[in-house]
Amino acid sequence: MKILLDCWHSIVLLALFLNISTLYAQEETELGWSFTTQVEENEYYLFEGMINERYPIQMYLELGWDFCGEGYNNRWKARQLQGWYLYKKVNKKIPLIGYIKYADPDPFIRLYVPTTLKDEPDFVNCEMDNYREVFTAAGYDFKDLFWQTKQMNGLYPVDLELAHDLSWETTTRIGFKWRGIELASFDLTEKTGVEYIQWADVVAAKEVGGEFYAIIEFGHMSIPGSAGSGYCGAGIESYLAALKLNKQLEWETFEVHQVESCIKQLPEGTVTYDADFPERGIQVKE
Repeated sequence: MKILLDCWHSIVLLALFLNISTLYAQEETELGWSFTTQVEENEYYLFEGMINERYPIQMYLELGWDFCGEGYNNRWKARQLQGWYLYKKVNKKIPLIGYIKYADPDPFIRLYVPTTLKDEPDFVNCEMDNYREVFTAAGYDFKDLFWQTKQMNGLYPVDLELAHDLSWETTTRIGFKWRGIELASFDLTEKTGVEYIQWADVVAAKEVGGEFYAIIEFGHMSIPGSAGSGYCGAGIESYLAALKLNKQLEWETFEVHQVESCIKQLPEGTVTYDADFPERGIQVKE
């Protein structure tokens, strides 16, 4: 589908950190009202467990965007993990960085406590020289982890239970604020059925006769979690939505159109909107 969008701005793909909320608000008008967007993400693991059946711990991990290993295809390489763990008795976070390899041969998990925050594993062999502690598994199951310090010869078993599983699904809300106070909200995820929204921006907004109109740009990577590898790994699914909030501050009308896709064929045509007149909605020309 050909896309002609007034005031189209380039989408910046962020290295998404797991379990964060991305909040965007248009600049407040002279009358103090604005539309906002908020994307709540769930891209993290949270574990509860024990080291050597004696030391209660908690572990938090996010998938990074780096890979290690030989070759050019990231699909067969190890994916970066980063986060922290803590002993519940002490409640002090200890940084972790390493890799998880899902593909055969020789899948593994390696999570290092770096000696300094500048230390990182090697991008080829996935190992770190300058570390204080390490969690390892011969496979990609976190229940098979062992722990040791760099000076130890033996390994201590680590028993972990999953408290929160990593998910690429998000919840995205559209809000309406007056003088910084939210008076209305709209669940964009529920309304559109798009479960993986990664960004959402207000590209036009206007008040006409006591009613409020907005055009929202939103989208996600075609294959969430692909980190740019595989079929459509670098592709984008993007959409335009038009909203109307009536005088009673109720969401009265809503329409959405997909304007870009890597994984499916969109109908031919032109999708446009006028940033100066968002009350006209979205125009689709065959």
